[in-house]
Amino acid sequence: VVAAEVGYATIGVKATLRMLWRRMLPAFWRLAGFASLSVVALFGGLAIVAGVIGALIAGGLGGTPEMIGIVVLVVVLLGLAAIPLTVWLSTKLLLVPSILVLERARFREAFVRSWRLTRGRFWVAFGVTFLISLIMGLAMQVVSFPTAMLSSFLGTVIAPTGASEPSAVVGYVFALLAPQVLLLILQAIAIVVQSTGGVLVYLDCRMRYEGLDQALLSHVERRDLGLPEEQLGDPFAVDPSRAVTSAPPPRQVPEHVMMTQAYGAPGYGTPGYGTPGYGPPAYGPPGYAPPPAPGVQTAPPAPPAFAPPPPPAPAPSASPPAEAGGGWTAPGSAPQP
Repeated sequence: VVAAEVGYATIGVKATLRMLWRRMLPAFWRLAGFASLSVVALFGGLAIVAGVIGALIAGGLGGTPEMIGIVVLVVVLLGLAAIPLTVWLSTKLLLVPSILVLERARFREAFVRSWRLTRGRFWVAFGVTFLISLIMGLAMQVVSFPTAMLSSFLGTVIAPTGASEPSAVVGYVFALLAPQVLLLILQAIAIVVQSTGGVLVYLDCRMRYEGLDQALLSHVERRDLGLPEEQLGDPFAVDPSRAVTSAPPPRQVPEHVMMTQAYGAPGYGTPGYGTPGYGPPAYGPPGYAPPPAPGVQTAPPAPPAFAPPPPPAPAPSASPPAEAGGGWTAPGSAPQP
């Protein structure tokens, strides 16, 4: 639902609950399958750790304190090794829910698309999710600790001797349940914010690699012109000519380098990574072209398609006829005989 809502927001549509549900409904069971797969993977990791511990104990490593220490060390090492693996897989598959909802992809296609879109953007995706998780975790701790303290204080005030009056029991239960309800609300808000972060990472990856921003602008312009819904199409549909491939992503050049050295947009001409021929405008005054690299021969400039006609030649000036004597007379004087 969050993915659908952010998708509608990018094209300037105020989505209703019915519109969001209609967008999410075709991918409902695939989303449920992905969530179930995540839970199975979690319990599978715990089952592997429990199996290793059971095998070590069955092998006779739990009879002495030294052997117990070895078992604990093995378990700690397995837990530490599982942390980077879990972070890596969760980041690489971060975009699967957004792809399932916005692109209506199949299960396997969503895994492949998420794996390819996060290539070259891994640390950006990890940084966004880590910061959101850290902020929401701190917010929950800040709210939960004083709430739990207040709940225990109210419990002792309402029923200091464990009285069994109905009013005291109701107040005691309310004092215990209110913090838990508040924590559930905060957890729901945290899930929504984390899902929004995943959708924003998805939009960023597609805009950088597949030119999604151009598709969204074109969709909005054609919608503003009054085209019907069936002719607008789906702006999040994947164009096979622009879709990311198994090829490595283009090298990202910082914007300040592009501005100072007149770089073009890297990789926009690479098949499967952006729009061919698309790039930012060249920086500099009109008619400016960056100097060629040393040792590179440049072709002579092509003649213009239309050349202006040459200016007309000046007309010859009319000279007075020469006199018989060849002399010169001043204006206004009579000629000499």
